[in-house]
Amino acid sequence: MARRLALLLVGFCGLASAAWQSTLSVGSIELQGWRLEDVRFELASDARLAAGAIRFGRVHAPDGRVIEQLALFCENLRASLLRGDCQGGELRLAGQPILRVPSLGWWRSDGMWRLQATTLELSLDRAGELLALLAPGWSLAGTLQLGLEATVGGGSTQLHLRLISDGLSLSNADSSLATDTLVLRADLRLRQDARGLRLRGEAELSGGYAYLAPVLQDYGAYPAHLQFDALWQGPAGLSLQALLWQQPGVGHFHARGHVVPGADQPLRALQLGIEDASLPGLYAQLLEPFLAGTPLDELDSEGRIDGEIVLERGAPQAVTLRLRQLHLDDRSRRFAVYGLSGELSWVADAQPPASELSWEGLYLGRMPFGGARWRFLARAGDIDALTPLRMRLFDGAIRIEDFQARDLGSPQRELGFQASLEPVSLSLLSAAWGLPSFPGTIAGRLPPLQFSGQRLQVLGEIRASAFGGELQIRDLVVDEPLGLVPRASLDLALHRLDLAQLTSVFDFGRIQGRLNLELDGLRLQQWRPVAFKARLYTPADDSSPRRISQRAVNNISRVGGGGAVAALSSGLMRYFDSFGYRRIGWSCTLRRGVCQMGGVGPARDGRGYVLVEGRGLPRIEVVGHAQEVSWESLLSQLRNLSQGRPAGVQ
Repeated sequence: MARRLALLLVGFCGLASAAWQSTLSVGSIELQGWRLEDVRFELASDARLAAGAIRFGRVHAPDGRVIEQLALFCENLRASLLRGDCQGGELRLAGQPILRVPSLGWWRSDGMWRLQATTLELSLDRAGELLALLAPGWSLAGTLQLGLEATVGGGSTQLHLRLISDGLSLSNADSSLATDTLVLRADLRLRQDARGLRLRGEAELSGGYAYLAPVLQDYGAYPAHLQFDALWQGPAGLSLQALLWQQPGVGHFHARGHVVPGADQPLRALQLGIEDASLPGLYAQLLEPFLAGTPLDELDSEGRIDGEIVLERGAPQAVTLRLRQLHLDDRSRRFAVYGLSGELSWVADAQPPASELSWEGLYLGRMPFGGARWRFLARAGDIDALTPLRMRLFDGAIRIEDFQARDLGSPQRELGFQASLEPVSLSLLSAAWGLPSFPGTIAGRLPPLQFSGQRLQVLGEIRASAFGGELQIRDLVVDEPLGLVPRASLDLALHRLDLAQLTSVFDFGRIQGRLNLELDGLRLQQWRPVAFKARLYTPADDSSPRRISQRAVNNISRVGGGGAVAALSSGLMRYFDSFGYRRIGWSCTLRRGVCQMGGVGPARDGRGYVLVEGRGLPRIEVVGHAQEVSWESLLSQLRNLSQGRPAGVQ
C-alpha cells in the first residue's frame, strides 16, 4: 500500500514547476482489504521549495474499524520518478502530530526501491489514540525514537529498524502484557522472501518494568540483553533458530524451539540451556510467579543453577539441573534447606540416569536435621530411592528407607517410606517445641508413612517410652503439612506415667504414683489444639505409693476454680508437707475454644467435681467448680503454675 501511494505522489510531484499549487482528489482506493476514502494529494511550490500532503478522510480497516482525518505532511519535498526526499515530515491524526520525520529519502537502484529515515520521533500519547482505533483496549504512552531503512524488489523485502525509548508504557486489553517506563535500545532486521519472514535482532533493557503474565521483570534492578534469530512461516508457525537472554544476577539462557500460535498446543518444541543462574535473582524475576500457591511461594534464597530443559508439545521431556550451594528458607518458617548441591536428572518416558543430591542442613517445622547425601531415580511423576537416607536429629538420627513417590505431578500423588529413630533426648525435642525439659530419650521404628494428595498418614501405631510409661499414637493424619494452615488429627494415650518423673520437670508440686492420659479425637490447626476429649486418671491397678505435696494440692485447686480444698482435720493440714490420695482425675472436652471440665466424679454436696480424692489422715479432697474455661486462659494458668507464679482459672 505504501509503495503504491508513494508512486502516485511521485507522479503527481513530477508535474511541479515554480510557484504553483495543485490538488488531486480520489474518491476511494482499495488495497488488500483496506479502503481509503476521500483521498487528496496536495502540492504547493514556489521558487525555492515544494511542500506536499496526502490526506485520508476515512481509512476502513479489514475488520470494520474506521480511522478519520489521517494525513501525511512534508514541509520540503523534492521528488522525481526515481528519487525523492522529504525534510520535516509528519504523520497527523485529527490535526495533531503522531510521528515526526526530520529526514526521509527514497530512490531506485539496481532494480530495488530503497527507503531511509533517520531519527523518527514518535509521540506515543497521540500514537496511543491511533492504536486504540486499530486495536481496542490497547494503550500506549511515553517517548520513542526510530531509525528506518527498507529495500523492496527482486522478490524480497528487507527492513532495518532501530528503536530508542527512555520511558515506554504499553498494555493490552486484558493487561496480560504491559510495560511501565521501559528503557529500551533495540535493533531489528526483517527479510521477507520465498521461505518466509526472517527476524533477527538484539535489545538492551536497562530500566523500567515489563509484565508478561505471570512474570514481572524489573530491568532497573536486573538489566538484560536479548539476541534472537527466527523464521516466521505463516501457518507453519515460528521457528526459533537461536535466542540468547543474558541478565546478570538472574542468569544466562539460550534456547531453540518451534511455536505455532493459535494451535491447541502452541509450543511444539523447546530446548533451553541455563548457565550461571543466580538466586535470589532467578527466583524473584522468573520463578516466584509460577510457584504461587505451592510450599515454595515465599522463599529467601541463595545459590547457583546450571542445566538443560527439553519440552515437546508443551510438556517437559527431560530436565538436568546442577545445583551449587542452594540455600532455601521459607519465610513462614515451615522448612529450610542449606548447602543443597548435586545433580538432578529427570526424564518423561525413558530410563533416567541416577540423581544425587547432598545438603548441609534441613529444617522441617521446628525439627533440625543434619546433612546427608542421597541417590535416587526420577522418571515421569515417580521417584525411587537408590540408597537409604540418614540424617542427624538433635543428638540422635532418623533413617529413611524404601522411599517411593508416585504421580507427583497430579492431585493423586502418593509418597511412602519406612523410618526408624535412633535415640533422641526428650529434653532437646521438647525444647524445640517450647515445652519444659523432659528427661529420657525416644527411639524406635516408625510404622510406614504415606503421603497422598495433600495428606500425610501414618499406617499403624507409634509407640515409645516416656516418663516410665508408654506413649501410643493412633490414626495420625496430617493435611497440607507444608501449607500455611496445616491440620492434623490423631488419638493419643499415655499409660502408667511416673508422676514423680513428670512433676520433677515442672515447678508445680511433687506427686507420686502412676497416671493414665487418654486424648481422643485430637484436632490440630497450625499445630494448635482446636478440639479433643481428654481424660487424666489414676490406673485402677496402680499399687505404687500415692502421695501429693501441699503445694500440688493448692495448685490443682486453682486449676479447678480456686481454693476448694476440704480436709477431715483441716487444722492439722499446715503441719503436713504431703498427703496420701486414693485417685486423681481430670477431664476436658474442647470445643470452639472452650474446655468443658470434670473430675473423678461429683463432689459430696453435689456442687462441683472431685479432682483429688484423699486417703488416710488428714484426708483431703480437692473440688473443682469451674465448668467451662477458655482454653487459652487455662493454658496460661498452667504455664504460670508450672513456673511457680500464682494463677487462677477464668
